[in-house]
Amino acid sequence: MINRILKKNKIIHYKSIETLTDWANKKGYEVVIQNKLPDQLSFDDKTIYIHNRQGVENQVYSLLHECGHLLVSISQKGFERSYPLYAYSANKRTERTDKYKVSLVAEEYEAWTRGKRLAERLNIPVDKKKFDKAMTDAVMSYLRWAGRFTTGYGNL
Repeated sequence: MINRILKKNKIIHYKSIETLTDWANKKGYEVVIQNKLPDQLSFDDKTIYIHNRQGVENQVYSLLHECGHLLVSISQKGFERSYPLYAYSANKRTERTDKYKVSLVAEEYEAWTRGKRLAERLNIPVDKKKFDKAMTDAVMSYLRWAGRFTTGYGNL
């Protein structure tokens, strides 16, 4: 019985990947599930890369997140108005600024939010607890990165 449920869930996740791949293709992007690059959206070659060493359910959540980045880029003007220094406009000098760090963390969170809404629109089932854990872990890694500076309150 448990094996049947697990198999059914795996099939649902693969169908979700297929649905998201079709969605990305309609936007002019290819989805590649591979084992070399980390999860990322490449605007240069119009490809979403998803690492295959994570479970298929996490691949769905990662793909939703990367599709969320695509949605953020589509409405980039509105996002730029909301944040002081939009992450895509960075160079090595601006990457060290607080404005850039805030913008990057905000964009990561926004990509997760838009990915979750995309799942709802496409009727992709999402386990709320697992999705929220994936989102929290990812956003926290950016917060830790952004917090590698000293403020008047001590080391963040």
